[in-house]
Amino acid sequence: MRSIRLPAAVLALFFAVPAVAPAQDDYTFTAGLLGGVGGSFDDSSDGDLDHRTVEAAIGMVTNDRTLAMVRLGRLDFGSETDIEGLVDAELTFLTVAGEYRFRQPSYDYGFYLGLGGYELAGRDPVDGEVADRGLGLALGVTGDFDLTRHLSVVVEFSAHYAFLDHADLYGMALGGVAVHF
Repeated sequence: MRSIRLPAAVLALFFAVPAVAPAQDDYTFTAGLLGGVGGSFDDSSDGDLDHRTVEAAIGMVTNDRTLAMVRLGRLDFGSETDIEGLVDAELTFLTVAGEYRFRQPSYDYGFYLGLGGYELAGRDPVDGEVADRGLGLALGVTGDFDLTRHLSVVVEFSAHYAFLDHADLYGMALGGVAVHF
């Protein structure tokens, strides 16, 4: 009797798993490359949000509709912009965030919250080259629009608060492509 129960349980589990699998994401990893515009919201900066920004993102599905994402990006302010006294400034960041997505028939949208490391490098007229480093927070809204099963167009709007001596608050709007595997 005991020897019949084990194979029956294994068979029941085997046939139950395919019914559960379609409810989850059909990929484990996602990688994206995005470009867009951004800027600093701090009062003493120029306030323009039209500076070039690029971002590379890679993530892993950790649970149904939940991802752990790592984003590496750069926001280039150009040579004419004054960011809290810095010219030729560039913000580089690396964030780790938890992202929760809401599934729709042909797209997903979601929100993320994460921690990151930030570096604002530039030239100060008095001190010369400056590299201001600190930790910060990232908050964002994402959209993932399916092109094929493994390729999608992604958009992202994010706000970053970095604990830096110069400008602290940044915003970005990005768009690009993502590969799911």
